[in-house]
Amino acid sequence: MHFYNGEIFLAAIHVILLEINHWLNEVSLELLVCMACFISRDNFSKFDVDKLARLVEIYDEDFNTADLLLLWGQLKGFLSIM
Repeated sequence: MHFYNGEIFLAAIHVILLEINHWLNEVSLELLVCMACFISRDNFSKFDVDKLARLVEIYDEDFNTADLLLLWGQLKGFLSIM
């Protein structure tokens, strides 16, 4: 059992991680990490305003100034409810 755990399972995990790092560039990986804020499991425990702010920076063409002002208030309001 130790052989399978130490030699095969861990080696397979290592190869999978190398492939994921090869497929995803730094921006894509950051985007996935920021998107994790939307996971609703555990009452939005991963909700992070800073990561959502980074998403706004990445997709800045989709927001105008008025949207940004409303967004920050809404995010803070959502956090106070939680």
